[in-house]
Amino acid sequence: MHSVEFQFTPARFKEIPIAKGKIRTLSITSPRDTHKIVQKAIGVILEAAYEPLFSKHSFGFIPTKSTLDALSEIKLRGAGFT
Repeated sequence: MHSVEFQFTPARFKEIPIAKGKIRTLSITSPRDTHKIVQKAIGVILEAAYEPLFSKHSFGFIPTKSTLDALSEIKLRGAGFT
């Protein structure tokens, strides 16, 4: 099984002059990183909204269920599959 991990790129820092001759450091994140964070947040929201609508017999693409759960369901119901 191939696994891919997301690697954040380091933020860029820019020094900005402010009142009384002081300097404030501003961090600028990569747009690519922001995109991944927004994608994940939308996924979490959609999952919470649609998860309750799935049938209790659905096993595909549901994070809390697995292939083994589906096989156990078939065995418990005596569907005659081997």
